[in-house]
Amino acid sequence: MPAFLMGLFGGLATWLGQWLTKKTAIGVAAVAAFTSMTVTMWSVCMGAIAALKYSLPDPVMAVAGQVLPSNLPACVAAYIAARMARAFYDWNVETLKIMSYVT
Repeated sequence: MPAFLMGLFGGLATWLGQWLTKKTAIGVAAVAAFTSMTVTMWSVCMGAIAALKYSLPDPVMAVAGQVLPSNLPACVAAYIAARMARAFYDWNVETLKIMSYVT
């Protein structure tokens, strides 16, 4: 009888370990994908700001220099980071809801 119980608990521990490993791998892959998308989006936005800075005519840039703050790229980056943090939070909440319903 003890061998039967040990086999049962051993099988349960093996199944639980495989299940947790699979869930962890999916979570790590999702975080890596989201991080790469966030970095790509941030780079594109900063590149667009830099392209505008060098492509606009001097009179336009003179007016923009008086109207826009000198730390505009930092402000845009902070805004994008806040939006992405909120999207990441919402996405995680929905993913956790779905995972809790499925399992």
